[in-house]
This record gives sequence, structure tokens and C-alpha cells, in this order.
Amino acid sequence: MKSWIQFISACFLLTSLAQGEALTKEQARSEFVSANRQINHTWAQLMKKYADYGPDWLDKMKIEQRQWLHYCDAMAASPFNLGTKVPPEKVKDTQAYLVTAAILTRDRSKWLHGLINDPESSDTLTGRWFDSYGGCLRIIQEGSSLMFTIDVVRGETAHLGSIGGIASWNSPLGWFSDKGKEKEKEDETNLAFIQRNGKLEVFEAKSDHYHGARAYFEGEYVRVAKLTPKEIEKVKSASNY
Repeated sequence: MKSWIQFISACFLLTSLAQGEALTKEQARSEFVSANRQINHTWAQLMKKYADYGPDWLDKMKIEQRQWLHYCDAMAASPFNLGTKVPPEKVKDTQAYLVTAAILTRDRSKWLHGLINDPESSDTLTGRWFDSYGGCLRIIQEGSSLMFTIDVVRGETAHLGSIGGIASWNSPLGWFSDKGKEKEKEDETNLAFIQRNGKLEVFEAKSDHYHGARAYFEGEYVRVAKLTPKEIEKVKSASNY
């Protein structure tokens, strides 16, 4: 089975579920149930922690969560993921749907948990950040410089994108330009980083050179883990450090 999940596992290596074809349907269903139990628990923790933020903030989070649920279902049910034509009423009972939905749900749980408990100290941006929509941002901060890579897998047909470099940082704002990096590239690509409300928001301009048709880099990234030695090596290499 060659599914959408093999593309995201190649970028993010989220869990042992990356080898979804090794699971029986019952094992896949068990993982799906477990992932949903986990995200419900994390969601309850988030609502409790931010209860004092008021109804506007809470309502916004609920809207965002409903949007993510729609995204998760669309990804897991896409023909690209299923690999074969399946009657609509049987899609959610397939191994491919259950495995993909479980992995995406665990990814989202990490994103929500990052809002609750940031795994790094607040005085640095160093770490691995997810946007829970197929985007992974890795950062090493050194003073006013951010060495970074962004890898994305977007959409039901897995459009890929990747970019890396060094951004200037003046908290809470960061700025990246690739001007002069490639002599034959006419348009200057820019990325802007804004840190607020526990997230690192990314905005882009003229970045098509680095990604597929719909593999945008923009998103609301939350720090979910510390960098591994291998990730540190990758970020430094991409930044020509």
C-alpha cells in the first residue's frame, strides 16, 4: 500500500504507525480509538488551562478545532490515501483511513499539548514546531539569528515543499530573504515570523520556487519537541552553517 501517510512519515517520522501496512485492521482501529482518546484528554486540559482567557478565545479555538477535524477526515478519506476505490459508506472502516487519521490525530495532540506545555524555555525559539496541517519547522536560535528549515506536505495529493536559511530575529518578529542566494532566480522570496499567543506564525511572499502548487509554508506553528542531533545537523547544513 502506497498511501499519503508514507509521505508525511518521510518528513516527520511521527510514530511507529508510519508503517501502517504492517497493522491489521483491528490494530489500526485500536490505534485510531487510542489517538482520539488522547486528543480528547489534551483538549480538556487546554480548555481548563485557558478558561480565564474568555469566551472569544475559547470560541476561536473551537472553530479552529472543527476546521482541523474536517481537514483530518478529508486527508484520511482521500483517494490518494486509500489507494483504491472504496464505497463511501466503507471508507472510515478501511485500514488506510484508520491509520492516517490516527497519525494526524496524534500530530494534532502534540500541537495542542505544545500550547499547554512548551518543551523549551521561553527565551529561545530552538526546537521542532508543527502546524498540524503537514508543516514542520525546525529552528536553532543563536542570538538575533534563526537558522531554520521548513518541510511541508500539503493537500490530498501530497504537494511537497522545503526551504531553509537564516532569518534575522528581533522578538517578536523575524525576517528571511533569499536575495542573492541563487543568481538565476529573479524574484526575491521572503518569510516573516511573528511570535504571539504561544505560536510562531509564518507568512510568505513569492515562495513558489521552493514548493509545489499548494505546498504553502504559511501556518501557525507550535513548538512540540526539542531537536534531535540529526535535526540539528540538518538545520545547520540547510543554513550553510
